[in-house]
Amino acid sequence: MRNRWDGWIGAVIVGAWLASVCAVVFGADAPDPYPMRPLRLICPWPAGGIADLRSRQVAERLARALGQSVVVENRPGASGTVGLSAAAQAKPDGYTFVMGSVNDLGIAPALDPRANGRLASMVQPLTLAARGPMILVVSPKLGVRSIAELVALAKSQPGRLSYGSSGPNTTHHFAGEKFLRATGTQMIHVPYKGSAVMLPELVGGTLAMGFEFAATSEPLIKAGKLKALAVRGPRRVGLLPDVPTAREAGIPEVEAYSWSAYLVPAGTPQPIANQLASEIVKILRAPDMTQAYNAAGYEVIASTPEELGAFLREEQVYWAKLARELGMVQ
Repeated sequence: MRNRWDGWIGAVIVGAWLASVCAVVFGADAPDPYPMRPLRLICPWPAGGIADLRSRQVAERLARALGQSVVVENRPGASGTVGLSAAAQAKPDGYTFVMGSVNDLGIAPALDPRANGRLASMVQPLTLAARGPMILVVSPKLGVRSIAELVALAKSQPGRLSYGSSGPNTTHHFAGEKFLRATGTQMIHVPYKGSAVMLPELVGGTLAMGFEFAATSEPLIKAGKLKALAVRGPRRVGLLPDVPTAREAGIPEVEAYSWSAYLVPAGTPQPIANQLASEIVKILRAPDMTQAYNAAGYEVIASTPEELGAFLREEQVYWAKLARELGMVQ
């Protein structure tokens, strides 16, 4: 009996040992399934603006796709570079990603290649989301009904009117300077910490002019709180079919676009980055999302990471050239 029990115990010990060996050999290097905890999406702009709206739409759908919550964290400041910096310094484990834009990934590196260029290199491309034109809007209190009337008023009061932007060296700022150069007018630039802060000032008449996106300006335009004078792109937008393009208004030089993209900290494992990129692209290409973007005047791009990388390099060259032409950098 004792020999039989000894044999049984020995078999158990050997079996347990073999199981532990197999676990070490076959399971030690197996990665944990991703994701195992909530993700963080950094939005470098204040709550209430178009960037915040789009990032929350993506976060909501991505949470359903991944089975984990996706928390949107607004980190506004310094034309988007505060939020981009927070993402660049995060652990590259796939649990933090950022909604970048033309401001922090195109303009900022062009103006300061040493600091902001290095910052842009610290994030890893996922996908170029969408691109869309800006709308030239004015306060109804200004009493103008067209670009021609706006230009005439500005020339009659050189340096007295003001235009607002979402911050210095943003697309809004560049759009304003391009407009002034194209029309030969002078206005004071007043920067804010995002469109959500700037628009109430424009509605109240503190500012004369601004440049905004169709999605965020349309409710104010329909309510009569803002007057839209032109679409800063080659075609009219679905939300504002009666607003002419800048070319139709006689100023083709002032077309201006904005775009958004998603990125992760550099060094994020490529399989995880690819999974995130794939899920975000699916979200952007969903018929209802594409329709919503198109109605607001945006074209959904949903690029590959490689295409976004090439696009970013081209954008930095473009904005550096434009900044020199406008005298915004030496």
